[in-house]
Amino acid sequence: MHHGGPVKVLAFNADGTKLASGATTGEVLVSPTEVMDEDAAAAKRVTLKNTGEILGLNFSNDGLRLAVATKTAAVQVWDLAGAKVVYAGPAPDGEVTAFARRTESNLAAIGTASGAIQVLDIAAGKVVSQWQAPGGRVLVLALSRDGQRLAAACGDRTARAWDVVTKKPIGPPIPHEGTLRTVAFSNDGHSLLSGGEDKVVKITALDPGAAALPRTAMPWCKRSA
Repeated sequence: MHHGGPVKVLAFNADGTKLASGATTGEVLVSPTEVMDEDAAAAKRVTLKNTGEILGLNFSNDGLRLAVATKTAAVQVWDLAGAKVVYAGPAPDGEVTAFARRTESNLAAIGTASGAIQVLDIAAGKVVSQWQAPGGRVLVLALSRDGQRLAAACGDRTARAWDVVTKKPIGPPIPHEGTLRTVAFSNDGHSLLSGGEDKVVKITALDPGAAALPRTAMPWCKRSA
């Protein structure tokens, strides 16, 4: 399959039967992954036209809907059977700079240059939570495995975590000495890993008394309480 511009994002649905590819032109192609010739595949392919460069893609857990985030527009949820938009989120405050997804919990999240964060339920087609990150520009986002927590790498060189439902911070900001490039939760969501241009990976326990990662794990990482 071919796009009209450079391909920026790829995503599979939960059972691996569909592949979505997004280009800098705003074009998204949803294709079957079963082996077939190009003509047969093209007949089953769905083309979705969006405005702006594609930043993120996420299927609903049942694979019937696709959330599309671009740099310049609100997140749109497409019904793939009819190739139509069934939900368009509120316009983001500023350029969209970060995207995170969790197919198993039907969630997608975006962050903007102004620090705005939105969390979207793809299956329901609605924003379930939104707030303002005090750390400025959102560089990177991550959702916990259960979708209950969200972390951000912020422009003030801190990593931050929140409860998605209450929007309350989980623990204090985690400072770094350089621009942050990545954040990730441990599998149980009790620890947050962060790293960036200061060449340091930090592991931070988010819950008092929680030991999500044992002290013997990754001893080369910096740890904070």
